[in-house]
Amino acid sequence: MKKVLIICLVFLASGILQAQPGKNTVLIVLQENTGKLSFAQSIPEPFRSTLNNVVDGLAENFENFKAKLQLSDRYEKVILLTNTACTRANLLTNLINQTKLGKTVDLLVLGHGGNTQSGNTFFLVLNNDERLPEDDVTLTIGKVNKSFKGIRSLITDARATQGSGFNFNLRLVYMCNCKGGNTNDAWLSIGAKTAVGTVNNNYMPEPQITYFFNDFVINGKTAQQAANDSWAASRPFYSLIPQMQNRENNLTLIDCSKMKVDGNASLRFAASKLGVNESKSFVIKAGESFNHTTLFMSAGEQYQFTVGGTDKWKNGGTETTANGYQPGILDAARRQGSYNMMTLVGEIFRDLNNTSYTGTHFKIGTSRTYTAAISGYLMCHANDVLIGYGDNTGLVTMTVKRLK
Repeated sequence: MKKVLIICLVFLASGILQAQPGKNTVLIVLQENTGKLSFAQSIPEPFRSTLNNVVDGLAENFENFKAKLQLSDRYEKVILLTNTACTRANLLTNLINQTKLGKTVDLLVLGHGGNTQSGNTFFLVLNNDERLPEDDVTLTIGKVNKSFKGIRSLITDARATQGSGFNFNLRLVYMCNCKGGNTNDAWLSIGAKTAVGTVNNNYMPEPQITYFFNDFVINGKTAQQAANDSWAASRPFYSLIPQMQNRENNLTLIDCSKMKVDGNASLRFAASKLGVNESKSFVIKAGESFNHTTLFMSAGEQYQFTVGGTDKWKNGGTETTANGYQPGILDAARRQGSYNMMTLVGEIFRDLNNTSYTGTHFKIGTSRTYTAAISGYLMCHANDVLIGYGDNTGLVTMTVKRLK
């Protein structure tokens, strides 16, 4: 695959926004970037190979660096299968091991992909010219025929050692590879809930990768929303390049790079969704101005909120329950002026960040039945002045039960 390499600014600032970590969720990064650039083909050897190697190292180090910084506080663990470790065997081992540990696995595949000249077989490129096709197949590499084991047989190989009832805890597969989206069905067949990739060549892998994981992991968007928005946000970077208006398969190179989402397009990274009569408890800290619960409520659903009768928190030296206390003159700037000072308040956010407040709020106190007015994520806080949380201490445990 020939692709444009753009090392863009990583929007790590948004990673600072509070959200619940993905407990028991790990990210496997399967990466082999051969460093081949289209413009480098006109450069004579040995300089072309040197440039490709430098780009290879830069690209891999950049992606690894980004994965650690941007995602490590969301995933419990980031497993890097990079360069020589980028093999099907290592992928299989880690899928088995993490599943046996009870972890949910997201897979990020970075590198190249393609298809045979007949166009019947699509594959991802791993280390040392290894191919990861949809099914076990023999391919011609150079002038040599080589046999490769595929994606669909990963589960067969796992069951051969783990038993016939073994299933991967594989949730999301995201591929930046050219034509990787053609393998989506193969990933779904081995248990992935959602698979994301381009059907055509991908000419703008970055900043799509950064935007996607920022939206999916940090901002709480669905896989489909994150795929659409990451492509739309990346377009301005490439619209300045005249060659990106060239066409393949009747599409501009920009349009070629749009991600296809198969499986559960509504998948969210860490959202909790309660079934009817199901309950879940959340710890709400008085000193945090934004307690993101990750609970997603749909408009029209009814919930019962309760807080333990002995649970108390403090504003400075003033102790109170989640019902709060009568405000004084200095409390006039509290966030919700119609509620008591330090009352437990619920607010609805579009995403799992501090900037997507919908304007919808409701008083919880120690007990409340509430019918969701709009769909969104529940965020809770003690009703205080927004800049006054530094002297707050204590916490309350809030139990939420969905009634209908």
